[in-house]
Amino acid sequence: MKATLQAMRRAKLRRASDLRLPPRMIDVLGRLKPEEAGRLNREMVGALSAAEQTNDLRALRDVIEAWYRTVLVTADQAYPASIAAAQKSRPRRGESVDDLRRRYGL
Repeated sequence: MKATLQAMRRAKLRRASDLRLPPRMIDVLGRLKPEEAGRLNREMVGALSAAEQTNDLRALRDVIEAWYRTVLVTADQAYPASIAAAQKSRPRRGESVDDLRRRYGL
């Protein structure tokens, strides 16, 4: 099954109906701030330009999916606390893998 999914990801997308975008995509992307929406538009135009050159809409799908997932993750109430926790646990400069294993009890 994994090989089938990988093959589907590699197959060229030639029609808009092949994009298979998330059902809530419009609602989720509608949460973007104006400057974020502008960046999304610029990335989509670049992806469309690539699609025109290759006759493949995968780049467009990838841009839309990446923004969709980013909006979902950053909208989660736990996101700020998760980022703060991750920043606190960053490896210190010069720490080895063994140092990290000891620090985290691994």
